Amino acid sequence: MRGEVTLPAVIFDCDGVLVDSEKLAARAMSMVLAQAGLPIDADELMHLSVGLSQRDILAAVGARLRREVPATVPDAIWPATRSLFAAELQAMPGIEAVLRALAVPIGVASSSLPERIAFSLHRTGLDHYFGSNVFSSQMVRRGKPAPDLFLWAAQRMAVAPAECIVIEDSVAGTIGACAAGMRVLGFVGGGHATAESAGHLRAAGAAAVAESWEAGRAALRAMLPQAFADPQRLPADPGGRG
Repeated sequence: MRGEVTLPAVIFDCDGVLVDSEKLAARAMSMVLAQAGLPIDADELMHLSVGLSQRDILAAVGARLRREVPATVPDAIWPATRSLFAAELQAMPGIEAVLRALAVPIGVASSSLPERIAFSLHRTGLDHYFGSNVFSSQMVRRGKPAPDLFLWAAQRMAVAPAECIVIEDSVAGTIGACAAGMRVLGFVGGGHATAESAGHLRAAGAAAVAESWEAGRAALRAMLPQAFADPQRLPADPGGRG
């Protein structure tokens, strides 16, 4: 509608952005694959899988090993992952202060299964910031790097894609968000990031890249000044949640 003012929105990836989960998830999947007779190193698996749905990860593993992945593997991955998450998963340092300070709608758009996203956010105490604005690649026909998930999130949040900033740690997610017409802030503060990660995200289309949430909130403020009620002052993270 002409003259209507639409708030911008910030859409976060979950794994590697809100929670430091990529190494744990790769360990769990590597164990399950080894038990199925498909040994693959957790580090190799982690860099093969970042940003992709479980279905696409297993397809990539099968192609990499030139073996068919047994039908029992997909159902075994989440229980193994949940066990590691329950013991070791942590929120990204500094993220809660950013979430508390944001004054625009926020959501999650993740390639993970809905139950994994819900568990991760609840385990780290971040779930209440997002309410029902949590979206999984299982909700759309094509996952990242297609734009479908981001467009679905924007539609459900009633915001225009061009008004959204997406925060991503993966090339696949960055490509998908850019294809949806959204700006991307790359994040390389997770335990899985390498020295090359920032360059890869920029090459995929990220407008800026942050190595921590201290740098991330400054970059987000520069990209979207109205995102914060008081853009010059953000609360500190209580107790150094990490």
